[in-house]
Amino acid sequence: MCVWKMALCIMCIAGLLSGCGKQSEQLAGEKDMEQDSYESVQQFSYSLMTQNLQEKNPVLSPVSAYLALAMAGNGADGETAEEFGQVLGTDMTNVSCSLMKALPKKEEKTKLSISDSAWMDQELIPEEDWLAVIKDVFHAEAYRAKLSSDEAMEQINAWVEQRTNGLIPGMLEEPLPQEARLALFNTVYFYADWQTPFQAEATYEQEFYKEDGSTAMVDMMHRREEYEDYWQNERFEGIFLPYADETLAFVALKPTDGSTVRELYAELTPERLSQLLKEKQNGLVTLELPKYEITFDKVLNEELKQMGLQQAFDGEKADFTKLGRAERGGNLYISLVRQKAVIRVDEKGTEAAAATELAMCEMTALRETEPVHVCFDEPFVYMIWDTETEVPVFIGIMDEP
Repeated sequence: MCVWKMALCIMCIAGLLSGCGKQSEQLAGEKDMEQDSYESVQQFSYSLMTQNLQEKNPVLSPVSAYLALAMAGNGADGETAEEFGQVLGTDMTNVSCSLMKALPKKEEKTKLSISDSAWMDQELIPEEDWLAVIKDVFHAEAYRAKLSSDEAMEQINAWVEQRTNGLIPGMLEEPLPQEARLALFNTVYFYADWQTPFQAEATYEQEFYKEDGSTAMVDMMHRREEYEDYWQNERFEGIFLPYADETLAFVALKPTDGSTVRELYAELTPERLSQLLKEKQNGLVTLELPKYEITFDKVLNEELKQMGLQQAFDGEKADFTKLGRAERGGNLYISLVRQKAVIRVDEKGTEAAAATELAMCEMTALRETEPVHVCFDEPFVYMIWDTETEVPVFIGIMDEP
């Protein structure tokens, strides 16, 4: 697997953050943010991708995940708020405000749009201060709905599909659970033409060599002897391809010393990425780059817990009292953080979209009695039973799974 399939998202974001403008206006008239203030989201991006390296063809939008989590984090208090500060940075609101201002672009050949929404169940009583923050900082659209209904699912899916230009048409496959009280969504949509397009007639099938020694046939794009920014040393080689507006670029790196692509990624800390951008060379390059499309869908609960966000997922310990409360008095906690991402790379340019879902549920009352434990961990008999005729339609014995 090539590193552009694994690390595209964090690379592009590093490019975005390093070139997103000299300063961004902060909240409440505070001083403008310096670019160094993006360190927290850069570190979050690196850590989130690191947590997903074991997956096949992982591609994520850390910015999408960051903004969805930051909306929830603004409603956290106590130790839960401290954990959000450790994972997202104590300045996550100011950082989010700056991202919402600096990243979106709408030009003839480049589009980068970010959208947020909050879907509140009828049994949620939100805090007005929290609502004001997500509307003012995140420009979130707020909706009231019975979250566990088919109608709400259809409305959410339509919202996501529209804001990802159809790349993510079915975010939810089933309605949210009965205990759901809040669902936060962030979408990021990106489209850009290459500054110098590849010629379609120069694309043809070619072998792609995988790390396990096997090969696969891919549609390989070719560019002959063009002046490009590149890297080539004893450790790795890579390419820096600008998009039409020049502030965005596609970066791809691959190891050349016999190490794996994941070992190379482990070196790509935010600090190292920043240094790399200063080390690139320019010269005549003959380039071969696969034309590809990847879809990635991942629940991120465990990864975020490993990064330090634990109380937020605990139905008893989570503290989101600054966000609101459930009518019945049950505690609110994060039950799910999930992201879908799609990326297409071809001769003309790149199109990508990501949608992050953050669902918050109400902790239900504890059972008064302990449940019965039934465990089929040894041979058993089974039947498919017709209850009206009392006839077993199928019957069998499981000896070995």
